[in-house]
Amino acid sequence: MLHPSTTAGSAAAPGLGIRLACWLETTLIQTLLTLVLWPLKLIYRRPQETWRAWFANQKLCSLDDRFC
Repeated sequence: MLHPSTTAGSAAAPGLGIRLACWLETTLIQTLLTLVLWPLKLIYRRPQETWRAWFANQKLCSLDDRFC
């Protein structure tokens, strides 16, 4: 038996609230991760390849195809 204060319209509201809370939580976590990891991406950029490294890679490639 339903509680007198429960109506058909309010029964769908908790599900909507839970979905909204999950969406907000996911969005906030993604935003925080982006803000935390973005500076690290700038700090630890891939170094530019030098000519010495390029020639060394070419030599390794000519010796063994695994390094190509």
